[in-house]
Amino acid sequence: MSRQSQLTAEDLADAEAFRIEAGIDDRIMERVLDVVAVPERRLYNQEVIDPIEFIENPTYMNAGGVLWEKVKPHFLELNSGEYTEALMTGGIGAAKTTLALYTQAYQLYLLSCYKSPHELFDLDPASEIEIIFQNLTATAAKEVDYERFREMCQRAPYFRDIFPFDKEIESVMKFPRRIIVRHVSGATSGVIGRNVIGGAIDEICQMAIVEKSKKVKGLGGKYDQALANYSVMSRRRMSRFVRAGGKMPGILCLMGSRLYPGDFADRKEKEINEEIRDKGKSACYLYDKCVWEVCPPGRFSGETFRLFTGDENSQPRKLLVKEKVPKTQRRMVKKIPIEFEVEFDKDIMDATREIAGCSTQALRPFVLNVELANKCFGRISSIFRDEEVDFKYRKLFINVNNVKHLHLPRFVHMDLGLVSDALGFAIGHVRGFKRVRRVEGFHEMLPVIAIDGLLRIVPAPGAEIAFSKARDILYTLRDKLGMNVKWVTLDSWQSVDTRQILRRRGFTTGEISVDRTMGPYSMVKSALYDGRIWAPTHTVCQQEMRGLEKNIEKGKVDHRPNGSKDVMDALAGVVFGLTTRRELWLQAGIAPTEIPEDILAQAHKAKEDPKERDE
Repeated sequence: MSRQSQLTAEDLADAEAFRIEAGIDDRIMERVLDVVAVPERRLYNQEVIDPIEFIENPTYMNAGGVLWEKVKPHFLELNSGEYTEALMTGGIGAAKTTLALYTQAYQLYLLSCYKSPHELFDLDPASEIEIIFQNLTATAAKEVDYERFREMCQRAPYFRDIFPFDKEIESVMKFPRRIIVRHVSGATSGVIGRNVIGGAIDEICQMAIVEKSKKVKGLGGKYDQALANYSVMSRRRMSRFVRAGGKMPGILCLMGSRLYPGDFADRKEKEINEEIRDKGKSACYLYDKCVWEVCPPGRFSGETFRLFTGDENSQPRKLLVKEKVPKTQRRMVKKIPIEFEVEFDKDIMDATREIAGCSTQALRPFVLNVELANKCFGRISSIFRDEEVDFKYRKLFINVNNVKHLHLPRFVHMDLGLVSDALGFAIGHVRGFKRVRRVEGFHEMLPVIAIDGLLRIVPAPGAEIAFSKARDILYTLRDKLGMNVKWVTLDSWQSVDTRQILRRRGFTTGEISVDRTMGPYSMVKSALYDGRIWAPTHTVCQQEMRGLEKNIEKGKVDHRPNGSKDVMDALAGVVFGLTTRRELWLQAGIAPTEIPEDILAQAHKAKEDPKERDE
């Protein structure tokens, strides 16, 4: 017998009238009717109503008009019984929080309809069943989501009169049958030991990613707060509430605007799409909207401007009125209401993320003109056959035919890593000098730098990076192939041993840090923009360049969360090292007075800093 046949004719008529008025898809409404007409009626102590009636009926939430008409179909679909999770992303003001809170209210209502939820899920009657609100901090969880949810329930006749909570307790909401709603901190410990049936994790894309965290077992582990919190919450739900066929009550809402390619929302969306592709459906509902797509009519004038949201080679920018976009890039163009134009003019990166709901390569990008900088790559062929090696399963091969101009002095910089990191290796030389125009009537004489090779060295599975093999590269290039490898610098306290070994083998060594100040990276950016770098193509290095961020507070250049800059650090070290070697300028016949003052200052600083001095 159909589940819907258990509803009265009056129920079905009311549902059909609402479906037509709200413009809701037939299939969504059928699933909702299936849920509210479940055959296991012995599990409930009262009739179950559909989600929209629960929100709008004066006996229940009495909140008619709170959900925008274009949001209602999403609310119905999400609460149709087909989903156990929801990813709510997109732009600010697009009703993500409203949708999440009313979803939790409806799920709490369904939980209240069970005769004995503890018996149903085989839980200790003395234990609690909890809906959790989590944010970056406990304070944020309380003020942003929990207090709003509490206020909603205080105003709702159903949670005031029929299924009330103890209003004398501020820290939690205690409902009958040991059902609890609480807020917790952003640490995984906030949910340990709890029977979590659902809830919301807010600002999930803003959560911390900590390199070499002590919270992660193993040397050099990376702690991803969002993934850790999601995993702990998911496992607790699965272990306590999953039923035959993978069905599970409650919904976990994951809320946050995208920040970067590869952030939590980006990864979760890919997971959803892969499940739909492979299985035809996903248990996680995707809500990805901008405010103008769901708000009531009349909010905006209808006039728009076009935004290019950015890609791997270009940062976001406003398009000119008649500007044509290549067909391959049209999917990256969004029409934005003209009312937001001033926000995009003030800070196009923030506005792209927060208003347009699109991720950007970096929060505060260090290299803005990525397209111009990318032109420096692919100009010459690398001396290394492959871009990445581990010396065990991926051997190093040198393209002997690309080893040229042997007499020119080479500068090598290595950025050392740990087990979970990589070693960036770069080698280059000065191929000449050129006059670069700066302002009207003013030119600078600056070096043109050729990068012979870029290499990413990773540890073989279960092993550490083979530093000795990295040194062997230098011996091969100098002693077997005749390349004039003169200077070798490294950036790590771990490099002392390597520097001593190399010094004994006749190399001039030193330690250069590209992380302490903006200096080295400012130098490499200037060279990229001037077109003074001739480098081989290196996929990872170019990705790292796009993800570089200005850390204004610390006065340095950093990589984005879940990113790296090992090879880019090596490139910056070589550019900095060659540019500040005064003897290279003098050998080219350039008078000291023609050396730019900022370069002299950087060279002087490098000599003064004991960690940046030749040994």
